[in-house]
Amino acid sequence: MQTRRHSRRLNASASVAESEGDAATAAPPSEAGSTIPSLEVEIPQDLDVDALQTLLPGLVATKPSPDAILGLYKAFLEQAVFVTELTKEKDAARAEASRYDVELDQALQDQDVQASQLRTALEEAQTELIKVQKEKNELGKPRFSRVAL
Repeated sequence: MQTRRHSRRLNASASVAESEGDAATAAPPSEAGSTIPSLEVEIPQDLDVDALQTLLPGLVATKPSPDAILGLYKAFLEQAVFVTELTKEKDAARAEASRYDVELDQALQDQDVQASQLRTALEEAQTELIKVQKEKNELGKPRFSRVAL
């Protein structure tokens, strides 16, 4: 497998060999610079070419230029970064919603405990009131009955 460095060395040595070659066989500089390698790509019918052209206006999808391929690569990386950021935001929102859910559950439990304590206090107060009323009624009754003489 060739690495980029290996390919660059081969390209550099090939260009050096060309420049050292016969001047008669070498292409003129104006012609050598005008040849841009092109790649012809068969586009499947299920691929939305219009969507690609929306991302990169001026893209010729069947014969992409090196600039077009780089543009697609950049657009792909931008979308990947965007998706990553959205994923992080989604995870943060879920974590925040989970924290709020836990806080809400805790608040509801606290409210239930407080309501239970209030019910218990109310029952105790009612029991105490009934007891006091009974004592009052007992104190209000005469203890001794008078006998007529």
